[in-house]
Amino acid sequence: IWSAYATSFSRITTRYQSTLYRDIAALAQGHVVDFGCGPAKLAPYLASRAAVTGYLGVDACPLMVQLGRQLLDELTAPGFAVTCSTIETLSETGFSFGVSVNSYYVWQSPVIVLEKVGDCFAAGADFILATPNDRLDMNRLMQDSRQDFLLSPDFQQFKECNDRLAQSHAYQFVTLDTLISQLRSVGFSILHCHTDYFDGGLNFIHARKMAGGRR
Repeated sequence: IWSAYATSFSRITTRYQSTLYRDIAALAQGHVVDFGCGPAKLAPYLASRAAVTGYLGVDACPLMVQLGRQLLDELTAPGFAVTCSTIETLSETGFSFGVSVNSYYVWQSPVIVLEKVGDCFAAGADFILATPNDRLDMNRLMQDSRQDFLLSPDFQQFKECNDRLAQSHAYQFVTLDTLISQLRSVGFSILHCHTDYFDGGLNFIHARKMAGGRR
């Protein structure tokens, strides 16, 4: 499904997504790692940020990575790159800011992945985790977004892939409290959290890596 989704996802950015990306970019600084980056759609929002000194997008889908690299070629942003890797096998560390947008819900072992995420940061690094909860109404979000893409040949496939992803992974649409507990268990403190994006259907957590690591 990720290869089928890649092209339409790279070409369609809804108002809901762009608002989220802009707000995340406003918080980002230093060397940023984007876990499950897809076609690096966050990168253009980061490229204009003077506080951002580098970007590494990480995704396991080769076509997503290919499209992400094409996007970065257009950006010509020094220090921006995309790598084809699972999160668990990523070797780079020392990032000062990290983000995972709509990636958590497909992780087979979320706590194990979050442990690896934590290992990529030094103490004091910030991490944004954004993932759907069970209030996500994908059908309504797609219908609301359709008016912006009436002439786009990619929107129908974008909608169908989003519908399939939401239906097949709804069991992993966890509560905000579950995410907070998991993040704390692997060494993060919680700075801020809410469910304001996607009309209440998205958990958003701004966390920080604590000194001393996991507890």
